[in-house]
Amino acid sequence: SPSSSTFLRGDNAWAEAGGGGIENITTYRMTTNFTMSVNTNQITANWSAAGASLGTAVSNSSGTFSFPQTGYWKIEANFYLVRIQGDSDYIGIRLGSTTDNSNYNDVFQSYTHITDTTDQHSFVYGTGIIDVTNISNDKVRLFYESQSGTNIRATGNNNHDLTYIRFIRLGDT
Repeated sequence: SPSSSTFLRGDNAWAEAGGGGIENITTYRMTTNFTMSVNTNQITANWSAAGASLGTAVSNSSGTFSFPQTGYWKIEANFYLVRIQGDSDYIGIRLGSTTDNSNYNDVFQSYTHITDTTDQHSFVYGTGIIDVTNISNDKVRLFYESQSGTNIRATGNNNHDLTYIRFIRLGDT
């Protein structure tokens, strides 16, 4: 019979609507520009929960992100980059995850190259899926790498997805 949890099938019979769907989305945007430095560095500051959101948010403590519930989570990150000066450069981002709140292993690594043209614009994007089984110990951190440092700026903006990290819960484990 018709109700808020049924739908009319093509054969004119009522059926129960299936459950599921995405229930959690959290986006953190980088709020300010920053100039990259040499080596691998964790981004610990200037994240703001903004943009796409749904359900209980993933929390952020100095660039360490914790999950509100278990399940499979898709994590995507993007850096919008601008060459300031100097030679060409390789820039990378990587997502590290831990299951013991201590030792981090790579979920993804993604790289791009920017030529030696001043004001050259580019981006680097990475995505991966993790299985969160313990919300106390399972966490992630976002890192960047720059070949030469001081030549590349990651562009922040609280109103647009330029440099960001997004968490989407896909379903139960």
